[in-house]
Amino acid sequence: MNQPLHVLILEDSPDDAELIVLALEDGGYTPVWERVDSAQAMRLALDRQAWDIIIADHSMPHFSVPKALELLKERGNHIPLIMVSGAVGDETAARIMRAGARDFIAKSNLARLVPSLRREMNEVRAEREHRRIQAELESLRHRNELILRAIGEGVCGLDEHGRIAFINPAAAAMLGYAMNELLGQLLSNFLHIPRPSVGRGIGPLLGLQTQDMQTRDVQTTLCEGLLRRKDGSAFIVEYTATLMPERHEIISAVLVFRDISERKQNEARIQYLAHHDVLTGLANRLLLNEQLQQAISSAIRHQRIGAVLLLDIDGFKNINDTQGHQAGDTLLKKIGLRLQTCLRDEDMLARLGGDEFIIVLSEVAQAEMVSGIAQKVLDCFKQPFDLGECQVSLATSLGITLYPADAIYPDQLLRNADIAMYRAKRQGGNAYRFYTEQMNTEAIQRAA
Repeated sequence: MNQPLHVLILEDSPDDAELIVLALEDGGYTPVWERVDSAQAMRLALDRQAWDIIIADHSMPHFSVPKALELLKERGNHIPLIMVSGAVGDETAARIMRAGARDFIAKSNLARLVPSLRREMNEVRAEREHRRIQAELESLRHRNELILRAIGEGVCGLDEHGRIAFINPAAAAMLGYAMNELLGQLLSNFLHIPRPSVGRGIGPLLGLQTQDMQTRDVQTTLCEGLLRRKDGSAFIVEYTATLMPERHEIISAVLVFRDISERKQNEARIQYLAHHDVLTGLANRLLLNEQLQQAISSAIRHQRIGAVLLLDIDGFKNINDTQGHQAGDTLLKKIGLRLQTCLRDEDMLARLGGDEFIIVLSEVAQAEMVSGIAQKVLDCFKQPFDLGECQVSLATSLGITLYPADAIYPDQLLRNADIAMYRAKRQGGNAYRFYTEQMNTEAIQRAA
């Protein structure tokens, strides 16, 4: 079956046009054709029909190949044009080919027409496919650009040297710069990685261990870092770094990042509340157990002693009953603040609940130092506490146990200190007592 072909013939001679059509039919085509010989007729023909090929005589009384090429360019038509003409000098033929004609064939050698036309049609199909792909890529690029502009997260692309090749408005706004101020800048001028990796290329700049990566594949990693704004302030970001490989080398990367400062603050707040007493802000039982175990391990390792002091406020229940719980809460806060003035920086103060406080003395040189600090704690209660409408005088009873001599586990030490505290309370209060095995024996006997 012959292949259909839409042919626009620019020719002033009907006979020569017929010869061209016969050559095409002999070559296996079924031409759908029209002959024109002026610019106006060519415009009308281009409006009426989509043409596969234009075959043109070099010169006609009212038209010429150069004018036809100008018309095609003016209209933006990408239709291949083959010049079929009589005697034309080499210089003229070369000039017309440079102007856009695809080939020149002498009318005396029409046997070349079909092979030339097939070659040109193949090239045209390839060019059209290329233009289609380019148009799709441009459309995709435009859509992606709109997405990048609309997306709320920061997005930037890096070249192989770690310089910013593109950046979206959200990223520029986070950093406080205009977009054009950031293009070409090294990302390392803005992004601080807490634990940068070692190596060359983009990966280490982003904190990635690229030596372990298969560079034939796209690699995406979730990281955290610190971005510095134009005004010098900084904020924490979580970012995904996608490395783009080509020929087994990382040639570029895309970063998508979000400001997680608020999330980090909330996490820190939750962590704080999990480890601290809500009323006083002192360490709670959970944090006490963690740090006491560390203190015990350190004392054993350095062959030193430490102490746990348990305080119970004498007569606190009476304050709650007579002044109310709000006054009791205020008093507990003031007790916590005053106790902190009695301690060294390395010591720890915790509230177990109610009116019980714990002091952990770490790495004490000798037991006598513990007695001195215990007496200092008792002395700090000699001054009354101001509750606004009244002043309250209090005393406290302390139970003291030493580690690692008395025990090496936090719960055992707290139990020992509790036993010693009750001994001080039974003996009149406002005193401290060191734990002894005798106290433990008596406590067991009382419980029996």
